[in-house]
Amino acid sequence: MMKSVTIDSQAYICPSWQGMGEMTVSLSQKIQKSGQKFDRLIALAKGGWGWARQLQDLLRIETQSSIQISFYKGIMKTKRVPVVIQSLPISILGEKVLVYDDVVDSGETLELAKQYLLTHGAREVVSASHYIKSWTKTKPDYWVKETKAWILFPHDVVENMDLIVKKWGNVGKKELAVRFGRLGIEKTIIDFYLA
Repeated sequence: MMKSVTIDSQAYICPSWQGMGEMTVSLSQKIQKSGQKFDRLIALAKGGWGWARQLQDLLRIETQSSIQISFYKGIMKTKRVPVVIQSLPISILGEKVLVYDDVVDSGETLELAKQYLLTHGAREVVSASHYIKSWTKTKPDYWVKETKAWILFPHDVVENMDLIVKKWGNVGKKELAVRFGRLGIEKTIIDFYLA
């Protein structure tokens, strides 16, 4: 079981590629048990891209698309409202879609996505995520784990390292290496980042 690490009063977790793959299988099993079938998987970009392909494969969903919604502007900081910045390039009229994101935080992005997809003709929208935050207002239909920690996913760890460095302020390279190591970031990534 992955433990969170707290640095400067902020909790972090850093799941591995293998751990995320195992969670994707768990998420797929939960969805399969429902007996639901989907016409399309829609990933919420950018976070949803990382595991949507494996989820699509495991659930044998034939088609996949994505939309991008912008909301985060830093660690535990969001814009006033989420905004669709990349629209759906195809018709989903009459389709039953599974909308996926890697984490549901406040739930506002998920709510916007569901309304957007219904407005664009989806017959039904079912939602899934690997993680939910304990304070979310809108829970997805399916999820694997709940956390309060900031998540450093393996597919966007460098982007998150940038955000963390801004949050930590004036910290030297040696201290950054130590802190990143405590978070569980792979040494090769730390070395790459600090080079």
